[in-house]
Amino acid sequence: MGSRGREGERQNPVIAYCFIYYPLSTTHYPLPTIHYLLPINHMKTAEKLAAGWLLILGFMFMTLSVSAAFEKNNMLKPIPPGVDEDARDYINRDALYVLDVTAKQGLIFGVPTLVLGSWLSIEAYRRVRQEKKVLNQQKSDRLQSVFYQMIAENHGRVTVLNFAMQSQLPASEAKEFLDRRAKEFNANFKVSEDGGISYYFEV
Repeated sequence: MGSRGREGERQNPVIAYCFIYYPLSTTHYPLPTIHYLLPINHMKTAEKLAAGWLLILGFMFMTLSVSAAFEKNNMLKPIPPGVDEDARDYINRDALYVLDVTAKQGLIFGVPTLVLGSWLSIEAYRRVRQEKKVLNQQKSDRLQSVFYQMIAENHGRVTVLNFAMQSQLPASEAKEFLDRRAKEFNANFKVSEDGGISYYFEV
């Protein structure tokens, strides 16, 4: 176990970090999944930056393409007749060719770049929403565990202060959570002289 454990830690530093950090950083109800999500934050940032740059480049290519097409269209417009009606319009073929190539290349590079940037942006948005949903569910499960353990240990009595300390929530959020549970389980409550609220749940 000693040699193989040390070899495993050297081969996979992320797992070793999570294993060592898990028992030291938590007291009652840990959330080990959050620790595994931490090393992925750099990849998320890179994906967001890549999506942003692709969108910017795509818009630049498309702007060049549209601008070149507009200039080409202006060059091909006939010149209104002037004093000399026998004068022929002169078309700069080289400039026309450059504008034509620019318009085509702008589309060739701009459309895929915009599509890829949009896809990365949508995927990043979906991933963020999914991770928020998972984290909210983990938080809800942890609060439920803290709540039920305090009910069992204190014979149904829970105070806002104790619950806030155990769950590491702000006092307002702890009170809001206990109010919802009190309404759900038809609990009683008492207010002390100093304003402290105690909830009594029947066990």
